[in-house]
Amino acid sequence: MADIDVYLEQIDFPGRLIQSFLYDLDSCDNGNPRELARVCENYFSQYDFSWPQGVEYLKNEGKRGTYKQLCSLFAGRYLRLERHQEQIEQVKNCVGTLPYVELSKGPTVHDCPIHSEFYDKIFHFNPSFFKRYPFHAELECNCSWRMVSNAEKSRLGFEIDENITSPWRPITGKDIEKTINTVGELTKAAGAIFFFGTLVWLCWIFVTS
Repeated sequence: MADIDVYLEQIDFPGRLIQSFLYDLDSCDNGNPRELARVCENYFSQYDFSWPQGVEYLKNEGKRGTYKQLCSLFAGRYLRLERHQEQIEQVKNCVGTLPYVELSKGPTVHDCPIHSEFYDKIFHFNPSFFKRYPFHAELECNCSWRMVSNAEKSRLGFEIDENITSPWRPITGKDIEKTINTVGELTKAAGAIFFFGTLVWLCWIFVTS
């Protein structure tokens, strides 16, 4: 998972251990937070672990920033990132009936530096939004989002903010077929241009020789 790299860099995690560490995290039973934290404790004890950003975040949340709290924090970040990506993939299959997103502040006293401007707004689901504004890429991001149906939008009178994202639809077999046909036509055109260019070049050589 590429997003976890941000946190691996913050804790200066040894490159030789990354593959096995991520494998063990992914192997935890149903993403159990306690098991994930124990995996973190096991690996972090194998090198000179420190996480200044994590300590500062925890203290701002009114906690002490102990070693166990840091392990739980890292495990929680991993779990949030994993479930966030799973949520995106699941939503792609039902965007026809749940086309909108509502973003809200998570369980924290601090505003998210990435998403605070989108709190309590309704906008079109579009995967590009989550790439431009990645979730949980910073410790202060505890934001959550849910899908909104057309029926709920109509019933509650939600207004859609059209300036945030444009509507998105999944790629279908027809789209792929159209792309293949277009590529085929372009290939034929390129071949014709090459043939014509070669013919002109040969004629020019014949005339000037």
